[in-house]
Amino acid sequence: MAEHSVIQLDQLQMPFSLEAEQAVLGSILVDPACLPQAAVYITPEAFYLPQHSAIFSAMLTVDSTGGRIDPLVVLDLLVQQGVYDNVAGRTYLFELAQMVPSTSNVEMYAKIVREKYYMRTLINVSSETIDDAVAQEETADTLLDRAEQNIYNIRRGKATNAPSKLKDIIVNNVYDTLKKITGEDKELYKGYTTGFSDLDKILTGLNRSDLVLIGARPAMGKTSFALNLARNVAVKSKRKVLFFSLEMTKEQLAMRVLGTEARVSSHKMRSGLITNDEWIRLGKATMALNDCELYFDDSSGITVPEMKAKTRRLGGVDCVVIDYLGLIASTSRKENRVQEVSEITRNLKMMAKDLNIPVVCCAQLSRASEGRGKSHRPQLADLRESGSIEQDADIVLMLYRPDYYKGEQEDGDAQDAADVNKVEVIVAKNRHGEVGTVEFAWDGSTPCLFRWRPSAMLDRVRRTAARYEMLPPGCTVIAAVSGGSDSMAMLDLLCRLRPELGFCLRAAHVNHGLRGEAANADEAFVSAECEKRGVPLEILRADIAAEARRRGVGIEACGRQVRYAFFESLDTNARIATAHHLEDRAETFLLNFARGASLRGLCSIPPVRGRIIRPLFDVTKAEILAYCSENGVPFVTDVTNADIQYARNRLRAQVMPALQQTNAAFFAHAGACMEELRADEAYLQAHTDALLQAAASAGGWDARQLAAAPDPLRRRALVRMAEGQG
Repeated sequence: MAEHSVIQLDQLQMPFSLEAEQAVLGSILVDPACLPQAAVYITPEAFYLPQHSAIFSAMLTVDSTGGRIDPLVVLDLLVQQGVYDNVAGRTYLFELAQMVPSTSNVEMYAKIVREKYYMRTLINVSSETIDDAVAQEETADTLLDRAEQNIYNIRRGKATNAPSKLKDIIVNNVYDTLKKITGEDKELYKGYTTGFSDLDKILTGLNRSDLVLIGARPAMGKTSFALNLARNVAVKSKRKVLFFSLEMTKEQLAMRVLGTEARVSSHKMRSGLITNDEWIRLGKATMALNDCELYFDDSSGITVPEMKAKTRRLGGVDCVVIDYLGLIASTSRKENRVQEVSEITRNLKMMAKDLNIPVVCCAQLSRASEGRGKSHRPQLADLRESGSIEQDADIVLMLYRPDYYKGEQEDGDAQDAADVNKVEVIVAKNRHGEVGTVEFAWDGSTPCLFRWRPSAMLDRVRRTAARYEMLPPGCTVIAAVSGGSDSMAMLDLLCRLRPELGFCLRAAHVNHGLRGEAANADEAFVSAECEKRGVPLEILRADIAAEARRRGVGIEACGRQVRYAFFESLDTNARIATAHHLEDRAETFLLNFARGASLRGLCSIPPVRGRIIRPLFDVTKAEILAYCSENGVPFVTDVTNADIQYARNRLRAQVMPALQQTNAAFFAHAGACMEELRADEAYLQAHTDALLQAAASAGGWDARQLAAAPDPLRRRALVRMAEGQG
């Protein structure tokens, strides 16, 4: 062929198989159940003959409207569309049904039709590419990108770019999408989760063909947030993600992801000051990320077409993340940076649309937000260098951390401690729906984002911890986790308070072996939840029934003894957090009263006893259940809680409801009463100590001192003396 000759398509015999097209249509007419099998491989555009395309489209229309495919129904649609008249249509449809060799081979017939369609499409694309190259009206890079995209479209089975009628789009595309996102496998077809349920409610996840921009001032957390999104799409949605980093190296990014997964601070990851416990967590995190389809490319000065080409060559990429817009190179020299950025954002949007995947790109905001007085929350107008950024983007997310501007506060502006670790993700633009703001808790040491859960209960637990000095900075806390609502709420609350208060959090679980597979299921549940939150977990498996027989005590008492002995053995300096709440305290008060306990016993469960702390000390069971429900905290239910052979269960099932019916504020009053008793007990204890000290003498006790003391103090002193404690 001569160098500049152009292929004349009208002189070519385009490949197609008349027999295969007729066999597909005939199979469906004979057995309508063949339609879904054929539709997996072909669309109406795959048929070479226009009348065959119309027949297949009519079949899809009947199926999508819930009708049964029948030759007469299909014929009626074809007559309405002017494809056939009654006589010719009826004759041809009858012939199609008669010439089917076997309906069992419908998939093979459909594959032949698809093969010929791909061949014809490839010929058309090649011809267009040759014509464009001969015309020399566009750059070689543009032609290469278009040719590569066209070939990529053929591989993905996409239809041509010819105009489509609304009815055809609804029948062939919209209904197909609706069926997928409402079917049993709907999670496979919905937008990819960001990993943050509140953000997903606004965005409906990261959707195909969307350009998502993350805007923020420097050091606000753009890269960390983008990495969180990339990790969540790869791990939670199990999708293939390609992360282009024009600023950081692959190793730096991988180190961040690993540190975040293991909840090891980035400072320790860089300095090497890693403890044995953290090495174990790093090992577990490495195993967890083993099958993660997250890829990094750290090429510098890369252009959008080059990213597009790399994405295609990697194959099967479901999401692209780019960090960041300001470092992307332009494909051609422009008069100014504004024009370059306009071209880049337009190409990014085309990339998302052509590849049919979400493209997430970080962008830096201008200094405009710095000059707005005390209100530094970013706005769309703050996007730097070009107005086309907000124009081309489908979704614009902006990050804002109040603590970022703490240096500007005046002496009278006391910052709320709760805001120190808060970051706002502002949905400033959403082409598909509402805008809004989602709040997160920010752990800057990891760095990691958690769902922000401001609530009255969180504030109360924070105040309780401060009042009784439960969670000092730098301490280690071991959370006793059973899997029930109380312990799971406590674990969740401690995870929220951990970055704010600066303590180290671990967990412990005891499998008592009392409920067989149910106990093992609880253990697996607790393990999964702790791993999800990045909390190291220690597990003790015990046969409490056998141990109780050996010790000669009841199962309930033995279980309590074994649990606390295990918790205290893990770390002699750690604080042990148990999930005792206000109703547990009331139950203990009533049990001790029934058993004839002294005033000390009636004080019930203290907020702190030695190394044991109770963060939920002032919280009711109803508040715990409401917290779990509102914040999506999962938990399991122990069926033995309904077994009334245990004294506590009898109280919960029979006595406590009756007391609440008598007085709805019973638990609040019981709590206040126990606090007064505790204060009285502390007062009497202190004065008893003083009396014993005053009555002590070298040879024994001063009887006159004891006789002169008030009766309550004298009784206590005598009991202490009898017990050998005086």
